[in-house]
Amino acid sequence: MADVYSNAALTISATGAADSKVGLLQPVSNRKLPASMLLDTGPGEASELRRIYGRRTDLRETIDDGFDAHVVARSAARDNTEPLFSRAWTLQEWALSHRVVHFATGELLWDCLGAEGCECQGARLKPRQGRHGVWRRVFESSSEIDRGRLDDPGWVWRRTVMIFTGRQTTYDSDKLPAFSGVAKSLAAERPADESYIAGHWRSELPLSLLWRRGYMFGTKTPMSQPAKYHAPSWSWASVNGPIWYGDQYRGDTCCEVLDVSYELASPHNQYGALQSGSLLVRGMVANVGGCVDVDHEDLARGRRKPVDTMFIGDVWQEGVAATTQDVAFLFILSN
Repeated sequence: MADVYSNAALTISATGAADSKVGLLQPVSNRKLPASMLLDTGPGEASELRRIYGRRTDLRETIDDGFDAHVVARSAARDNTEPLFSRAWTLQEWALSHRVVHFATGELLWDCLGAEGCECQGARLKPRQGRHGVWRRVFESSSEIDRGRLDDPGWVWRRTVMIFTGRQTTYDSDKLPAFSGVAKSLAAERPADESYIAGHWRSELPLSLLWRRGYMFGTKTPMSQPAKYHAPSWSWASVNGPIWYGDQYRGDTCCEVLDVSYELASPHNQYGALQSGSLLVRGMVANVGGCVDVDHEDLARGRRKPVDTMFIGDVWQEGVAATTQDVAFLFILSN
């Protein structure tokens, strides 16, 4: 399906629809009207009540000439205000399409490489930077500093993974297949001998192992594993829910990946799920004072031994629950 969207002249997106039964056109009563309030415009007999309307500023942006416009990329990549933007499969469908018409809850939106527009801004289109390729408009609304990193394929990959894992899949087994179109698109920008293994690029190991569950500040919500195996425990695809990569890697790599072995679940999709996968790594390990569940009483008491922190496991080995026994942790970076 990724080839279908990347080669389509136009993608028509039922962005405001929660499922296939809703359709493209939303009832007028369902439209998300701007917030409003009554305002007294003057004193005395000149007083007149007028209704003042306001829109969310975080989803809008001012163009160079002062014209205000809706930011489609910000809604799709960061806000998830529309039902379709919360689904994992639709990230690659949107990002790989050259031109998209969004039938959103509140209005029609136009989205292409050269510009984006909405009904509320009239006939004007907001220009956008298209020099970084089709799918990279995911980062159109990022800060100037972040946009300067678009030439770093590692940074772009990690950010895209974070956005993707924040979306929902109906079936656990869909996680890697739903991301395979983005992986295939990115592979064209990498060396011909580059290998892709369950959401990781061989050349970026072991640093790409430095993901954690949850968002920037972690999570207190337990995360489950898929019911059936489709990725090894060191892959972000081995947990259900969002994951987070740090802003940048600091320090020196202190371990070495000696070998990567894996077997694809389907020989027809090298970017899909795995039947099995393992890493052979050489490096230093440290025994720490156990791993606990997120609601474990030791977390509240601030238990400390022998390392000055408490560890919450991202995943557990099959048949092994949280344990207060010492666990060996691999050092990947050192200051």
